[in-house]
Amino acid sequence: RNSYPAQGPGVLLGILLSLSACSLARASADGSDLEIGNTGPGNGTFGHLRDFAFDAKNQLYVLDGLNYDPRAKKITGNGLVQVFDEKGKFVRQYSIRNEKLGDKEEPQRIAVDATGRVYITYPKADLVAQYGPDGKPEKEHTVRKALGVTPVTLGGKEKIAVIGSQKEVVNGKWTWVAGDAFWLIENGTLSAEPVKLSQTLTDVADLASDTAGHLY
Repeated sequence: RNSYPAQGPGVLLGILLSLSACSLARASADGSDLEIGNTGPGNGTFGHLRDFAFDAKNQLYVLDGLNYDPRAKKITGNGLVQVFDEKGKFVRQYSIRNEKLGDKEEPQRIAVDATGRVYITYPKADLVAQYGPDGKPEKEHTVRKALGVTPVTLGGKEKIAVIGSQKEVVNGKWTWVAGDAFWLIENGTLSAEPVKLSQTLTDVADLASDTAGHLY
């Protein structure tokens, strides 16, 4: 088990990039460092580490997701968003459980806007769940196979960009669906029409943006 001194968001980013390939991680006892090695439902522990994002205050939001177990026919995992300050100290956590989704309750990506609102994608449910700065559910946006999500500044205004991507059986063959456009959420409202791409993307893993408004 390796521990890391808290040295700000840059170090945390590097740590979690390594953790993104792991399912186990936790915060150290005093909450000031992050350690790799343990799992659980408590503060600073993770069951299914899916994604992370930073807010305008350099707070770190970690998506501790859920998986559907087809053998047990039930959802497993913690289903939480955990928040850490810029030194890696645990701040708070809140539940994102949404049992009405059934076996589609598998959150995958997270983004945070400048107001502290949180957006979580569920590709199997064609859903983007929006939470307020207080962690309470606000809205649900329908986006086909919603997966990648990121804040982006366009025309001087911050928006949330979402792109879908998932493989499913079409006419008897496994086929990548969605990935031909991205949707924008502004002030809690989903755009009436998506922004079409010049080509359809396959196997999209996530979405990111730069300060010039480019999407990656």
